[in-house]
Amino acid sequence: MGWRRHLGDDETVIADLRAHPKALVVPVVFLFALAAACGVALAMVPAAVEPWAGWLIAVITAALAIAFVQRPVLAWATTRYGFTDRRLVVRAGLLRRRRSDLPYSRITDVSYARGLLDRLWGSGTLVVTTASGARLELIGMPQVIALHQAVSQLVAESRPAAPDLPY
Repeated sequence: MGWRRHLGDDETVIADLRAHPKALVVPVVFLFALAAACGVALAMVPAAVEPWAGWLIAVITAALAIAFVQRPVLAWATTRYGFTDRRLVVRAGLLRRRRSDLPYSRITDVSYARGLLDRLWGSGTLVVTTASGARLELIGMPQVIALHQAVSQLVAESRPAAPDLPY
């Protein structure tokens, strides 16, 4: 991916992920419902107002499809989560790219949450808390338990070793 060219010389990519495809279920179901509603609306248009009413229905359908189908699909497709041996990289956006790097040394807590549907899909939300108290929620991460264990281990390895105290 494009963010890999910004890695350090000895930095290794551990995982390059995007959210679980379950995020596409609602937009696809909405698209089918919208197509059915558009077909019904076009069939019910009286002949007297047919030319402009058909166009109006098509424009409304296209606007709803863009708002409730295309936007979520593009958001899912253009958001990537990269895990290296040093940091977490979040990259999102199609026209206006946003990129955030979070070194593991700045992370104080790593946890995850899974609802009933998340457990069925094998996904969940990875919650990362930074030293400043900010929370970063990575929603819909596939295999969140294994990801949690890997990130927790990387955070622990990024901490300096505690000095041996004589007591």
